[in-house]
Amino acid sequence: MAFVAGDLTAVETAIKSGELRVQYQDRMVVYRSIPELLQARDVIAREVAAPALTGNRKAKQVRLATKRGFGE
Repeated sequence: MAFVAGDLTAVETAIKSGELRVQYQDRMVVYRSIPELLQARDVIAREVAAPALTGNRKAKQVRLATKRGFGE
C-alpha cells in the first residue's frame, strides 16, 4: 500500500487526540496501542519522504579524456 502525506496527517492527528482508530484512504484501521500507532507513523513518514530523497537527484556525468600512449 502506497502512503501519501494525508495518511501521515491522519495518523499524527490520531496520536495527538489519543484515538486508536485511523482512516487511510478507503480503509479504517484500529491500532492496539499508542506505541503501535507511533510505529505506524514512522513507517508512513519514511515512505512519504522516500521519493523526496531519491527523486530529486540529478544524474552525475563523468567525462574522460585520454591520449594514445607515451610519445606516439
